[in-house]
Amino acid sequence: MQRLGNQEIIKCWATNSTQYALNQHQEPIGIMIHSSGTRTPALKTHIQPSKSDLNYDFLIQKIGRSSFIGNSLNHSHRSVNYHYFIGKLDNNELGIVQAHPEDMKVWPDEYIHIFICEDHNQEYANNVMSKLTALCEDICDEYGWDYSRVIDCSEKYPYRVDASV
Repeated sequence: MQRLGNQEIIKCWATNSTQYALNQHQEPIGIMIHSSGTRTPALKTHIQPSKSDLNYDFLIQKIGRSSFIGNSLNHSHRSVNYHYFIGKLDNNELGIVQAHPEDMKVWPDEYIHIFICEDHNQEYANNVMSKLTALCEDICDEYGWDYSRVIDCSEKYPYRVDASV
């Protein structure tokens, strides 16, 4: 694990993803927030470690093993991906997983993409927003940005539904 400011970040590199294979560099220009739009708060539904990851057992213990084969974004069948995921760890605590380096292009733009694993529960939403705000503050501090660099995906992609990527 690593820290970004006050945030504990679990590194689970999505090395099987198309974006890792392409390895396209970007100079980030801001942060874009995405939401699953569905009731899928568990991180394990969205991101799984590669079998070749040296920390595989640790990551499965933290994130959990998905029962949905092929649903993870760590494979080559998705045209886009995310740098960070915020959702429930296997112990039901809220966590942050980083799947790609910030300077790796994961969408057809130069943003750092953060994916929120949603649940339709107000307490969970408040906790996610607190963690998201702190992560955005840490990233903005790191790059010397103000908060005008943080946008919602609907501002740039108004007709895209994230859950379908």
